[in-house]
Amino acid sequence: MPHGAAAFEARLDVVEPMGMETMVYFVVDGVEVCGRVNPAAAGRVGESMRLVADLNQMHLIDPRSELVL
Repeated sequence: MPHGAAAFEARLDVVEPMGMETMVYFVVDGVEVCGRVNPAAAGRVGESMRLVADLNQMHLIDPRSELVL
């Protein structure tokens, strides 16, 4: 696994096909998270999916200030 990557499992709450990519929504420690995945790899709503977060490519937004961290 590349430096700065972290693998985890999440139950998908929403799966939104967008053509060349699919957006998946899930909750981590009580916070809703959205991720972009390959459409062929996307799971179904309610299923658990193994995801890999590339911390070098993430956009984290402070909910109070709405600034990108």
